[in-house]
Amino acid sequence: MIQIGIFRIFGNELEQPLNDNEVALQLHNNRRESLHDVFDNQEEIHVLDWGQTDDSQPHEFVAIAIGIGATALTNHVLIPAAKYIFEKIADKAIDNALEKSVSWILSKFKKKQKEEKIGRF
Repeated sequence: MIQIGIFRIFGNELEQPLNDNEVALQLHNNRRESLHDVFDNQEEIHVLDWGQTDDSQPHEFVAIAIGIGATALTNHVLIPAAKYIFEKIADKAIDNALEKSVSWILSKFKKKQKEEKIGRF
C-alpha cells in the first residue's frame, strides 16, 4: 500500500476562509474528478481508500491509499525455478513494478497539476 497526499489548487483563499466558499468547493470537486479520472478502471493500480476525496465539503488536502495489483507484481515471474531463484526474481519484479507504478502515478498527477486541477502532491 502506498499513501499519497494531494492538495487542491488555491483559489480566492486570501479573500475568504480556506474551505468556506464556493470556489473552495469547486476546486475540491475538480481534484475529486481528476483523481477518479486517473485511478478509476485501472487494473494494476487501485485505490484502497479514497479518504475525503468524495466528501461533499471542501478540503484543501486529501490522502488516498493505493494498492498495486498482483498482475503488476507478478509480470514475467511465471517461470518454474528453485525457491531461491524464484524469490530473487519476484523481489526484482516487485521493485520494477513499484518503480513503474510510481512513475505512472507521477506522470498522471503532473498532467493534472499542469491543467491546474490539483495542487502539490
